[in-house]
Amino acid sequence: MYNSLMKIMFLYLTLSVMLCAVENELFSFSADFNQSIKDEHNKTITYEGSVITKRPNFALWHYKKPVNKKIYVYHDVVTVIEPEMEQAIIKRVTDNIDIFTIINNAAKIDANHAEAHYNDQKFLLTFNNNHLLSSIFYRDELDNKVTINFSKQRSNLEINSTLFKATIPQSYDIIK
Repeated sequence: MYNSLMKIMFLYLTLSVMLCAVENELFSFSADFNQSIKDEHNKTITYEGSVITKRPNFALWHYKKPVNKKIYVYHDVVTVIEPEMEQAIIKRVTDNIDIFTIINNAAKIDANHAEAHYNDQKFLLTFNNNHLLSSIFYRDELDNKVTINFSKQRSNLEINSTLFKATIPQSYDIIK
């Protein structure tokens, strides 16, 4: 589970960084997303949901299909709320991810594409005509092809940081 939380945190930071790399004045981003993960046998699982991010280190990923799950990032704490399992997983992320290194290493391929490298992993980014992130493609540690497509993107919304603090129902099991 820790690796999954690290991937979520890394993906959040990558998303935030790539948005900042395109538009220096960007301080928040929200969108609906469709995430597909394809394995070496071309079997695909697809997730749908929404994401809200805010500088410097806040995010809320709300997975709606095929399962309901919320992933909160509040500074260095990642909380996963899983209603179907009536549990919450809380992890403090202690690894330092050098955001500026990612920004400095993002290379523009053309007007709508960029490539970034971090920890020996390559990320291909696509931007729409409004310079907002429209997709991310990468291979995970199991060599699965991961694509996240964004729609209904909005930027620079005023978002209260308390939105990113998870509220855990008292009846839920808590895993730390």
